[in-house]
Amino acid sequence: MKMLSYLFAKISMNQKSILCTLIVLVGLIYSDPATAQTFKTLHQFSALDTNMFNTDGANPSSTLTASGNTLYGTALQGGRAGNGTIFAVRSDGTGFKVLHTFTAMTNVGSANLTNSDGAGPEGDLLLSWKTLYGTAVSGGSNGVGTIFGINPDGTGFTNLYTFTGGSDGAHPRSRLIASGSTLYGTTSGEGADHGTIYSISTHGKGFRTLYRFTGGADGSQPNGLILSGNTFYGTTLTGGLNGTGTVFSINTDGTGFTNIYSFSAATLSSQFHSYTNSDGAYPKAKLILLGNTLYGRTSSGSYYGGGTLFGVNTDGTGIRNLYTFGIGDGSAGELTLSGITLYGTAAVGGSNAAGSIFAIATNDQSVNFHGRFLTRTRVPDLYTFSPLAGEMMPVNKDGAIPAAGLLLSGNTLYGTASAGGRSGSGTVYSLNISSSATNTISVSASPSVGGTVSGGGTFAADGWNTVTATNKPNYLFDHWTVNGTDVSANPSYSFTLDGDISLVANFIPISYTIAVDASPVAGGVVSGNGTFAMGSTNLVTATPNSGYTFDSWTTNGMSVSTMPNYTFTLKGDVTLVANFPRITNTVAVLASPVAGGTVLGAGKFLQGTPCIVVALPTTGYAFNYWTDKGSNVSSSQFYYFTIASNMVLVANFTQTTYTISVSASPSVGGTVSGGGTFPADGIHVVNAMPTSGFKFVSWTVMGNIVSTFPDYTFALTGDEVLVANFQPIASP
Repeated sequence: MKMLSYLFAKISMNQKSILCTLIVLVGLIYSDPATAQTFKTLHQFSALDTNMFNTDGANPSSTLTASGNTLYGTALQGGRAGNGTIFAVRSDGTGFKVLHTFTAMTNVGSANLTNSDGAGPEGDLLLSWKTLYGTAVSGGSNGVGTIFGINPDGTGFTNLYTFTGGSDGAHPRSRLIASGSTLYGTTSGEGADHGTIYSISTHGKGFRTLYRFTGGADGSQPNGLILSGNTFYGTTLTGGLNGTGTVFSINTDGTGFTNIYSFSAATLSSQFHSYTNSDGAYPKAKLILLGNTLYGRTSSGSYYGGGTLFGVNTDGTGIRNLYTFGIGDGSAGELTLSGITLYGTAAVGGSNAAGSIFAIATNDQSVNFHGRFLTRTRVPDLYTFSPLAGEMMPVNKDGAIPAAGLLLSGNTLYGTASAGGRSGSGTVYSLNISSSATNTISVSASPSVGGTVSGGGTFAADGWNTVTATNKPNYLFDHWTVNGTDVSANPSYSFTLDGDISLVANFIPISYTIAVDASPVAGGVVSGNGTFAMGSTNLVTATPNSGYTFDSWTTNGMSVSTMPNYTFTLKGDVTLVANFPRITNTVAVLASPVAGGTVLGAGKFLQGTPCIVVALPTTGYAFNYWTDKGSNVSSSQFYYFTIASNMVLVANFTQTTYTISVSASPSVGGTVSGGGTFPADGIHVVNAMPTSGFKFVSWTVMGNIVSTFPDYTFALTGDEVLVANFQPIASP
């Protein structure tokens, strides 16, 4: 599908990222003991027809912009001409309005389609001086993009600048930034053009190319800029010293370009089927500046190949990873900063592989985040999008693949999902992350017969509270725990209440109990449970079932042994879990012929996991079917299946052709040639030769004259039926 071809390209430049969709039912409200995050779908984009048209747009892929209680954004595709829209919607989900629909495009005999206003608004909107400014990645009179302005009420749309693809660059993809009455932005370029940094007035005057990237040490394909004083900071997707992208700075007048940091070389990992290195590769989103540290994210690289959240000082020192994504997380849009907390999205992350929203601390210390303590490890997802269903255009109830960044307003995050929703065309959503005014203390005893506890209830946040544990006969109080972590060895424990908390008073019996479990239950057989004397030596055993292998014994999530036969000294009640991971299988994807298209979805997956592979035909080709080891398995571009073994899937493409039919009228008037079946978009010639006594008059299509020359040259854009018209030569 046209929309999803961009959607999957937006996730990561590494086309071998895992795109599995786990079919697990989840609700629309996520909550944890300390925070109530309320998710709301503000707008569901309507279904696309067979021409990829609808009324409101599809595939929103840019970060929202706000003014008061109104959100503004762009839809990359859809609309009445299929080339995207500009829209507005109130923060409560009411009053959705299409401000502008980008017009249809025509082919002028070149590789680029053209129109008057642009097509594919990929970059975020900028609100400056009561005008919304933005860019369209393609279209315009030269087919390589435009800069536009529009009033917030939808009036006054103006094409401020049309790119030529020359020294000014081509394909603006990133958000504009403003300084006074000057707009700044970047183009990503194409072919030998590696991208530019440019400036232009808000009135569309004085366009200037500030810097042209060479594709060498300075990088290639720049992303969005940020401005600090008179200095821009940015990233390039590729190029640099190792070809994996850069962090750079440059003065606002185009001087003083500096390569601050080049990401290290990446290699294709046979284990993860992705590009890996130590620090990440191919940065895509704009940076965040906090103090003298730049924060950003890479779309690939790191140990697992899923990219990183990184920090680097403005002088290029101090590179560090805040978080390393797995290849199933899926890198997505830019980050949003509030205090020392970064908010972002993972395009195919979460338990349902449909995307998630997360938060992470920027400092090396822990920080209280609504009752949870963040470190440089990402906290559990603030929200996980629900599972997708359907093969051609997957749908769900809240959206999927959030490829854009987040807008934070007060205690609410606003964003867009590129796909999913009721029609598969994407959604606009909000997520409230405000904490409760009061917090709850839950207290319990373990074991319940070991003693009594007091101090539980609902209390004002940030108050000073005390819980008390009193042991019963034959038991001794040992310690208080929160989520399995020791917090106090005092039976009377006092603390400041900064979030909902569940405290367990642990009592020690004269004898202790060993409980053994298997995870998952179907993974294997365990033995060794029972009640035993304190200090005794005990053995637990784990035997995996078919399709599983033993990994480790864990207690409260912490590994204690990697041996299936584990011997230990009993010091207290213990629950041991034998972890049996599933056997993994490998999926390889190929294109036949190689030039026919792009294929996505290769990787290693758990046996029995639902997955999807995608075939995206290149111009001039059409997708036919998938084969596995020579057998036809699906005719869908988006092949959804459950993995049962190693697979080598081949996407078979055929070249698109059109038919030229030629005939003579009258048939005795002459002979014609040039008909047949040919590849699309080529230049073709048909010939007409009159017979004796006749003369050639014209070539016609459906009665309309298209040429008066017997040799007619034209570009083939569809089936053609041409008639060569002859007239008898009058006798003298």
